[in-house]
Amino acid sequence: MKFAIKQFACVAMLASSFAHADSLLRVTCADEDSDAVVSIDNNAVGNCPVITAMPAGTYQVRVVKTVGSDKEQVFEKQVTLVDGRPQSVDAELSAPKLTASAVKAKAQANAAQVLESAQNGDVDAMNAMAALYDAGQGVDKSPTKAEHWRTMATQAKLKVAQDEFLATVQRASGGDVAAMYAVANAYQSGNGVPQDPVKAAAWRQRAKDTSLNQQLQANGFFNDVKHYNFNDPGMFTSSTTLVPTSLFIGVIESPSVTSRQMRIRSEAVMRPATFGNPDSMIARAAQRQEAVLASQ
Repeated sequence: MKFAIKQFACVAMLASSFAHADSLLRVTCADEDSDAVVSIDNNAVGNCPVITAMPAGTYQVRVVKTVGSDKEQVFEKQVTLVDGRPQSVDAELSAPKLTASAVKAKAQANAAQVLESAQNGDVDAMNAMAALYDAGQGVDKSPTKAEHWRTMATQAKLKVAQDEFLATVQRASGGDVAAMYAVANAYQSGNGVPQDPVKAAAWRQRAKDTSLNQQLQANGFFNDVKHYNFNDPGMFTSSTTLVPTSLFIGVIESPSVTSRQMRIRSEAVMRPATFGNPDSMIARAAQRQEAVLASQ
């Protein structure tokens, strides 16, 4: 009985379409998709399969089958109809995917999570919030709020750089040579601190001087030199055997300071009178080391 009624309806529709010079559009689906809803230009026309008469023109056919509470299978196709010429569309539904409302809910949940991280000071999350407001994903599109979060990210990044710089200065002040070079580089580039080439050069020189002193200390130079009476020129001869043996260790273990130590050896061997000169390099080095030891 139902089949006969459906056949009669199709015949009646066909006759009507011929009378009005419309075109017949037939949309079919697989048997298991018979409950899928067919829409033409966003207007539902029934469950698949359907036959409908349409005036000539171009239409968007959409077939949707609901799967669970938040997924659906979809088929979409643009169809152009010609007067008096029937056309058939075989709808092959896609794999299940999130519905539009589920996609929106997921985007909103993600935006809420990103916002929480941004409010807790996460710089990457601040930039992500700016991008979300730019695109309107999970939040209402807002160029003003996007710019706000970009500004917040810039300020937070600067604060992190400043904190790192202060910590580096503290290590440098304690004698860390690597930290001294890092402070010099920061002043040179202006990272976390106003750019200042003069301070950069000063910190770089301080690093070089400190490195040299540390290497001389490690080689035992100051431990040997402080036992000599620099006011007694007669205690030195031109013999290299009187030069502290620790002076030669740096040639092998510390190539980077070889040239500086060679000048020290030259004063010790070739110009022994300079040991008695309080303005000589060796005398000044020994005096500085004795002052450091006395303060400890």
